[in-house]
Amino acid sequence: MTAPLMALSVPLLDVCLSVARRLIRNKPIFSADHGHIHHQLLDRGWAPAQVTLMLYAATALGAIFSVAQSVYHNQYSRLIIIVFCVIASIGIRKLNYIEFGMARRILFGGEFTTMLNARLFMKRFERTLEAAASVEECQQAIQDACHELGFSRLKMSLAGQVSEMRISDSSPDNQYQMLIPLTGSDYVFLTRDFFCSIHANIVPAFIDALRRSLHKKSIEGGSLAMVPPSLKPSAQVAGMTG
Repeated sequence: MTAPLMALSVPLLDVCLSVARRLIRNKPIFSADHGHIHHQLLDRGWAPAQVTLMLYAATALGAIFSVAQSVYHNQYSRLIIIVFCVIASIGIRKLNYIEFGMARRILFGGEFTTMLNARLFMKRFERTLEAAASVEECQQAIQDACHELGFSRLKMSLAGQVSEMRISDSSPDNQYQMLIPLTGSDYVFLTRDFFCSIHANIVPAFIDALRRSLHKKSIEGGSLAMVPPSLKPSAQVAGMTG
């Protein structure tokens, strides 16, 4: 079976790469795009005639390997297959698909572990905040999370109790601020350095989880109770200022 597969390697690789790319990007595998092999070559600035000749050459190379596999299948079968696979992998790498580069970086570059730890952190934070039985426990959970996420300053008002914490000292010129309005006059005010890279990818998710979890509770007189759905305020994000 390897000989005909080698002869048809160019169209088969094009189909396999297209399906793999669309699966990685969570798109329908039969959807059209401009990521086929000839599109990649055209994007490099090659003329259509040059791209055609290159595909002819790749097809001819596959045919040569196919004939060699048929003729020498008893003597050099494994060697021919290995050499063909190496050449094919080099060709795929030269196409420089962004999807495969990102997938390789996530799986083998440590980003998968970073993403997993970030998700676990968010899950623990939500559970801790939901299990908080008092304003003080809510404040403590938010303070711990902000310290771990690298925020430089935290100020919040919960049930009329205002607390403030300065986590690190930095110039106001290098900071951005976020005001998260909650029920009534309550709010959470966060300050973060522009160049802070600590869990930077989950800051928006953290803000969303913080607002969502606190809106599930009505904070009055130091006690927490569920807010009726009809009384929940509409989602609103305060402006970001430098």
